[in-house]
Amino acid sequence: MKDSIAVPLERLGDAVQRYLHDPDARLLHVAIDTHLRSGGLRLVLASEHLADNRSPWMCVAYQARGDAAWVELEDRLVDEHEALRDAGAPMVPLRRDLAGTPGPARFAARLVQCEATVRAPARGLFVVLVCPPGTPAPRWLDQLRQLIVAPALARVRFVLLSAPFEAASWHAGLPTGVVAFHECVVDPQLAQRELAEEIEAEERLGPGHEGAWPRDVPIPAPAGSGRITLPACAANDPPPPPATKTSSNPASTSPPGGDSVRLCIKRAVLARQRGDRAQTIAQQLRARDLCVLDGNPEDAIRMELILGGYLLEFDDRAHAHQAFERAAHQATQHGAAGLEAQAHYARAWTWRGQPEPDLALRSYMAGVEAAKRGDHLALVFEGYWEAGDLLLELQQRSSLVSLWTEAIRFAGMHPWTRLRGTRLPALAERLAEVLRRLHRTKDARAVAAWASQSTGDDHVR
Repeated sequence: MKDSIAVPLERLGDAVQRYLHDPDARLLHVAIDTHLRSGGLRLVLASEHLADNRSPWMCVAYQARGDAAWVELEDRLVDEHEALRDAGAPMVPLRRDLAGTPGPARFAARLVQCEATVRAPARGLFVVLVCPPGTPAPRWLDQLRQLIVAPALARVRFVLLSAPFEAASWHAGLPTGVVAFHECVVDPQLAQRELAEEIEAEERLGPGHEGAWPRDVPIPAPAGSGRITLPACAANDPPPPPATKTSSNPASTSPPGGDSVRLCIKRAVLARQRGDRAQTIAQQLRARDLCVLDGNPEDAIRMELILGGYLLEFDDRAHAHQAFERAAHQATQHGAAGLEAQAHYARAWTWRGQPEPDLALRSYMAGVEAAKRGDHLALVFEGYWEAGDLLLELQQRSSLVSLWTEAIRFAGMHPWTRLRGTRLPALAERLAEVLRRLHRTKDARAVAAWASQSTGDDHVR
């Protein structure tokens, strides 16, 4: 593992152990980079198996906004409890029904209920809360702070994984000693240096030699090849011949000319990190074109989408729009409905904040239709959600109600098992809220009744 990844994770492991041994700390807040998120979460959860830990660890993540986030967390908590019991955790069954309105108070009650199911030799409970990308909502953070200090939850301790954000004022609102904070981030300079060394090694030694091998040091022969060794390439030697194509995966593609898609992607990433716009775009274009030459049209579309993302980062909205438009057209040509939907959504984003919001709305709806054709339900409701979010920004609540009513009507054509994990619960929650603000109480209750009947729980007030 690269040092830029390994070192922050090692330090996170130390921070978790310090937290475990601090009886006064109720919360470990880990501000973690996207690149370290998966590994960091695994490391945190592995702490359950430390010799001096006596508590079950429950991990719950959420994507929804507002009070719908607490509803989602409660659902995940119940599922996690059942999974832990199935795995042999010393916990008695959890009563599924629970009085009260869905929200932070009922989530707290569910935590109390979960902790009460723990049996000896275990004691207490750790709850790992995983935030979606971006800064957590201030209201959600305030509600979480109340849970952390609640006397009823004295035997529950928390770990919060979030993207890095300015959290000092939020921490200050907690009693002294209650919160432990750790920042788990990649050192950008070290990461750039490692990536540059990896690119240089692959350019000299060919695909499959991503590690940085010292210059002028013979490379050991593979086992069983006798005593023959191959000398390392000198800096001015020609590159090795390209490998034979064995897969349509861009990571293994190596067309004539010495470049591979993977190598071009790495060069683009490195150039982006260095702020070199011209080289970033040139290498990403090369990666896209190599996918075309290699007969991988869907990979070429993905490369086009990444290209558009880079252009947006460099504040070149016009060319980003063109890249997303090309991606949408190619996806349509090749019947890649999921990629077509993503391209339309990306193109819609280029119109956000511009004088003609109708262009963004049309792009969102084009994406929704593509996702429907491909039966990509998560993408369908992602498009409905984003289009509705734009209508809210424009204060067009009536149009929003019509759009999201259409989304619920479409949802009614599918079993709930296929809708779990989509934006639908959050969409229903927000729709009911908008209807109440429009004084359409009866309609708001109808949405709540539909959600309750469809999901088997009170997902909407």
